[in-house]
Amino acid sequence: MDTEYFLKVIQELIREGRVDKINPGNGTCRVVFPDKDNMPSGDYKIVYRGVSSSKDFYMPRIGEQVVCICTPNASSGNNVGYVIGCVYGGEDILPDEAAENKRILTHDGDIQITCSGTFKVMASCIELN
Repeated sequence: MDTEYFLKVIQELIREGRVDKINPGNGTCRVVFPDKDNMPSGDYKIVYRGVSSSKDFYMPRIGEQVVCICTPNASSGNNVGYVIGCVYGGEDILPDEAAENKRILTHDGDIQITCSGTFKVMASCIELN
């Protein structure tokens, strides 16, 4: 088998698309792929950093650019897959404050932190607005 064949297989397995529909109750979303005439996927599971005792829940927004792993399916190549993360590009630009060793969280909705133990913040400086 040649290199061209493997590149084609990888391009079908790892794909970029845009979120078209979200289902927070199931932790899934549907993605459309511009390179495939905006063909919609099935409901893709979203990969999270933690789901057992330490839960990390985030739903990408409709229109957000995402990277997916698509598993082959006999009826359609896009029915089974996973959203592994969001990416900057196109309309989604990096924050102006982006810099090395800096983590930025900008969110226009609610944020909830639930902790059954000690919640400790350690920093050389804390600024509150």
